[in-house]
Amino acid sequence: MKPFILLFGSVLLLTGCTDRSTPVIDSYQGNFEIVGEEKSQMVQNVSEQLFETSDRSNDNASNIEEFLEHDEDRTTISVNSGRYKLVPNGSGNVYVSDENNDIIFSGVLGSRYGVPTMTLDIQDTDNILFDGLASLSIQPVETEMKTELGAGIWHVGKDIQAGTYEISSPEGLGYVHIYDLNEEPEVYELLTNEMSSNTITINLEKGEVVKVQKLPVILLNPVES
Repeated sequence: MKPFILLFGSVLLLTGCTDRSTPVIDSYQGNFEIVGEEKSQMVQNVSEQLFETSDRSNDNASNIEEFLEHDEDRTTISVNSGRYKLVPNGSGNVYVSDENNDIIFSGVLGSRYGVPTMTLDIQDTDNILFDGLASLSIQPVETEMKTELGAGIWHVGKDIQAGTYEISSPEGLGYVHIYDLNEEPEVYELLTNEMSSNTITINLEKGEVVKVQKLPVILLNPVES
């Protein structure tokens, strides 16, 4: 009978483990929200400039392609204030930081591990640092309301209509950050592969900022109230 008793005890132990509930587990199971220490690490040292927008007319915006010289590991450039799309030639890292060197947005551009473009507002006091790329094209983009968002920073009321959305991604693993001047940031995970996929439901209010990280595109499907 001893083997049976040992097996029965193991079943009880496993059952007890699966019954445990924590805020971290509950938040993730409920709407794939990242909380706790993991979230704190993801949103730390984010520039407050995240909430600022440029002159969306782009009247003075730059349109340049910067090349990495053969004897350089990385290069840093600046542009006139505007709304831009960053397009890589090759694969490498891109960091956009404010005048205090706080990161506004960063990520890998190009390759199977990166995203094809980044879109965000850039001020003339910001720095754009990149490495690994043969060149980086910095192109002004027009402002329009969208329900398909690529990697970058998007402003509710300017780039996205306020409302409740079911959000998904056709491919990849990445994160959607929601920033509000008066609230704690929220971070959600999206995953789509051959085995599984998930969606999240978020209410977006005017003035909030949506950061799409590590995903080539997310799809916003309005939820009728």
